[in-house]
Amino acid sequence: MTGEDTFLPSCKIMLLDDHELFAQSLQLMLEQIIPGAQISYFKRTEDAKKELTLQNYRFLIADLMIPGSNVGEFITYCKKNVSGLSILIVSSIMDLRMVKTYIDMGADAYLSKGTNSYELKMALEKTYIGKKFISSDLSAELIAGQSVSPAEHLTNKELEVLKLVAAGHNVRNTAELLHISPYTVMAHRRNIMKKLELHTASELVGYAYRNKLI
Repeated sequence: MTGEDTFLPSCKIMLLDDHELFAQSLQLMLEQIIPGAQISYFKRTEDAKKELTLQNYRFLIADLMIPGSNVGEFITYCKKNVSGLSILIVSSIMDLRMVKTYIDMGADAYLSKGTNSYELKMALEKTYIGKKFISSDLSAELIAGQSVSPAEHLTNKELEVLKLVAAGHNVRNTAELLHISPYTVMAHRRNIMKKLELHTASELVGYAYRNKLI
């Protein structure tokens, strides 16, 4: 069965993303793909989880980088507790290890944020009939066996801060070595944690060691 053969009936779709403009553009695409679809938008996993106890949704389309939310745990929760829900990840993170991790967690599709309406439609059709889907840009990398590390999304200054902090330097020492203020160091550190989806200092150090940054 091809994607063109699959009929997508009107259904309830949940969007989980903290970037409102992106969510709005995604909603416009979804309304064209599935006319009459009821689309709800949430910025936090806690609110989305409550909604799932009240309403039956057919699709969950989620970003991975949501401040204060552990999307991985939310996906695991959905797979265990919400029947009939297809989970699609739409993320700027293109590390193939992350793709495999979230597919193993239970995600049914993984698309980059550069996806178009055609691929989004294919992802909805494939997951609707119980199949997996990975967008073409990521599929090409999977075939080639190459990976784009999340660290490549860091600026040069953020990478310098990451290496120094992971090596054991405190905020003051890092600021002095890089000739920037301690407040700037803390801002860079917050951005690093968000981009790499890390939550603790130990996770940051572990990431640096695993990726041979120190």
